[in-house]
Amino acid sequence: MRERNPGPEIADAPPHSGKKDTRWKPGQSGNPKGRPRKRPKAITSRQYRADFLKALQRRVPVRIAGKLCRPPLEEIAVDKLLMMAAQGNFAAIKLVLQHRRKLVREHEETQKMLGELLLKYEEQVKTDPTFMAEPEDQLFIRELRRRVLDPFTLD
Repeated sequence: MRERNPGPEIADAPPHSGKKDTRWKPGQSGNPKGRPRKRPKAITSRQYRADFLKALQRRVPVRIAGKLCRPPLEEIAVDKLLMMAAQGNFAAIKLVLQHRRKLVREHEETQKMLGELLLKYEEQVKTDPTFMAEPEDQLFIRELRRRVLDPFTLD
């Protein structure tokens, strides 16, 4: 193969001179560093939370008492944590008790809010009998009363 050897007047011309044969030398790129890589997008806390909760709902095959079942990953993690606490793992015990306290506190706050709402509705019904007179409204008040009076209702 024969190499091209431009004359001295062509070789001295800058790469952008407009002369067809001298724009770029063979093997030379117009962008020596290449195209910059794309930066990975930063994950927002909202996206992380959504991805994490979605992953916890994923069903995973496990064998329990010799039987293959597919519970959500969240259920497996809670069972494992409770088993570790039952076996005396102090970190697991501490985590379970902290979580229990948080749930009880949230439940009590919800019960208080529902109780106040129920009292408000019952007082309004006493002053105005047409208030909440529809069957759906009565069903709502009945369900609200059930949730307030039953201390073990967590849903």
